Amino acid sequence: MKPLNHFLNTICNVTNETSIVSIKTLLFEKALAVFCILGLIAVIMGGIEVYLQGRLEIVVFYISAYLPALICFVLRKKIPYHYLTNIVLLDIYILSLLILSGVGLSGAGIPLLITFCVLTTTFQGIGRGLISILMGVIAILLIGSAMNKGFIPIDIITMTNSTRIEAWVMASVMLLLIGSIMVVCLGVLHDSLERTIKTIQQNTIELQTSNNQLEQAMKRQKETKNELLESKSLLEAAFESTADGILVVDKNRQWTKFNQNFTDIWNIPNSMIDSMTNSFDGKKALDYIMDNFKNPDEFISKIQEIYQNKEMDSFDTLELKDGRILEHYSKPQKLNNQIVGRVWSLRDITEQRRLESQLQLSQKMDSLGTLAGGIAHDFNNILFPILGHTEMLLEDAAKEDAAKESLFHSSLNQIYTGALRAKDLVNQILAFSRQDKNQLILMKMQPVIKEALKLIRSTIPAMIKIKQDIRADCGIIKADPTQIHQIVMNLATNAYHAMEETGGELTVTLEEIKLGKHEFLIPPEMKSGIYACLSIADTGVGMTKSTTEKIFDPFFTTKEKGKGTGMGLSVVHGIVNSMRGHIQINSEPNKGSQFKVYFPTQKNAEEEQFPLTKEPIQGGTEQILLVDDEQAILTMARQMLERLGYQVISQTSSLEAIETFHRNPEKFDLVITDMAMPHLSGDKLAVELRRIRHDIPILICTGFSEAMSEEKAATLGIRGFLMKPIRMKDFSQKIREVLDNNRTR
Repeated sequence: MKPLNHFLNTICNVTNETSIVSIKTLLFEKALAVFCILGLIAVIMGGIEVYLQGRLEIVVFYISAYLPALICFVLRKKIPYHYLTNIVLLDIYILSLLILSGVGLSGAGIPLLITFCVLTTTFQGIGRGLISILMGVIAILLIGSAMNKGFIPIDIITMTNSTRIEAWVMASVMLLLIGSIMVVCLGVLHDSLERTIKTIQQNTIELQTSNNQLEQAMKRQKETKNELLESKSLLEAAFESTADGILVVDKNRQWTKFNQNFTDIWNIPNSMIDSMTNSFDGKKALDYIMDNFKNPDEFISKIQEIYQNKEMDSFDTLELKDGRILEHYSKPQKLNNQIVGRVWSLRDITEQRRLESQLQLSQKMDSLGTLAGGIAHDFNNILFPILGHTEMLLEDAAKEDAAKESLFHSSLNQIYTGALRAKDLVNQILAFSRQDKNQLILMKMQPVIKEALKLIRSTIPAMIKIKQDIRADCGIIKADPTQIHQIVMNLATNAYHAMEETGGELTVTLEEIKLGKHEFLIPPEMKSGIYACLSIADTGVGMTKSTTEKIFDPFFTTKEKGKGTGMGLSVVHGIVNSMRGHIQINSEPNKGSQFKVYFPTQKNAEEEQFPLTKEPIQGGTEQILLVDDEQAILTMARQMLERLGYQVISQTSSLEAIETFHRNPEKFDLVITDMAMPHLSGDKLAVELRRIRHDIPILICTGFSEAMSEEKAATLGIRGFLMKPIRMKDFSQKIREVLDNNRTR
């Protein structure tokens, strides 16, 4: 029973890695062990009988036939199953033949043949089992016939029945009958077992596959659950970390979720938030929010429109009573393609709008500056001949009329004064356009401000009081003293006009302040640091918000005709920006205005002093090549230079000037050229002339300083640089300076 139980357990424990061959191998090893024991008994019994007959050689054959089976049992793990079964079955068959030949039917030969047939059927199939029966029947008949004929010697005592052929025939019939029954039964059982094992194996494989699929499904479910938890965590973090205020409502318009920024935007009290969390009161919260709107009816109308068209995405801008501006987004929430609610998003863009307004103003000022610079350039070319001819006429008139009181002389003075005023206006335009590069020096503002206030005091009525607080400890700035004087005069004049009818108080202060990067009133373009703050305030009529937005526009003025050009504050704006400063305006109607101008101070710097000197008009006899594409300027400048004693050759074309100079370059002592000319500009003309004669001194005159500056002129080897319009005195001084410096080189 134990072998059978073991066999059944093996079948029950079969797995995908266990094959039918392995089962047969296991069973064959057990059968081989039994055969080795029973075969040894059969060999001993047969050997004794043969030994008693005196046939020792047969004993040797028995042992020789038994030894292969014993060797196979010992080496069973190393011999392949196919070879192992063939060797052992052949050994059993030979051993049975030897026993039959030795002791006849009385020995263990017939049982061994039956064993041979059973094992062959069990381990090699029903086909080979039937063949083994046939082999056994043939062997019995052949051995029986041989003994009957006396070919095999026998012991008459031990094998009395072995000489009878009938006994051998009966033995073969019994083997055939019994063996066939056993072989057929075992064969059927063998095939059934194989099919059963294959079915078990297939079911096991399917079960393992299903088990693996189930494990994978459980693993995917776990991963999906983790992903859902992670997504939920990420969504909650994003929901709370976004800078926007978010509100989620269901399809019945009930609030279901909102983040902290939403409550912060609307300044919802904590007590109301707690009630909204525990037992939500949507109407109370909505009423609280609606109180913040500047125009609540417009917002309600928009909400009604959204809910009438539930698929609608919305965007609009909301203005609140406290001045804040909110961007409002709305989008339907869908689940399985069905609308289940709506998500509202709010963003505070107040600061963004403020910065956009500043950027637009800056761009507007830049555009106007470019336009103003172009106008100033053309106006300078028109003004230059007027100023020059007037100076020469005044000089002639002075010689003819020593008293200088004739109507003609007086008219010329008026023309000259008007031209100078026009020149100052052009300088203001250039200052506004940031194209007039004034010389900046290290200076203290206190003396300039006090001097300007003295001048203001003498020109405004006594009903306007001037109060000043000029701190002596205010630091040094880098600026042009003339421009600082101009800033004070323009701002003070505006303040005077604001109080002209009612009188009031003009307050001027200067102090040093430190501005940090987190100061609320400091615009982004200003760096943190120490600034000199000039404040000019009045108690006049003040300005509206719309007026302050236009106050720096060129030619914009609120004054009566004849009282202002509209350029004063534009010029101030241009000057301050060129110094990397900033202007702040605080003004309300009927409450006066205050202008604060911030100038960056300089560290560890000492004030520079540039004494002014007056020099007489000087002339000369040198040869000058004069080049300008404007005929009016060319004629006037030639007359002015000849009046000063110089010999002048003039050209309206830069290309013709090159040809003239090339014919006799040593003839000329100086070249004076305009900057902006067709075909070849003044700086390029200078390069070409220096290629012909590298030491020729060149003086450039221009009405547009952005294209050329003294620094750039110096890098090109140009000795002098003047801005149009040019007074005769300045013209003569610069010419003598260039010529005299060239002689000392």
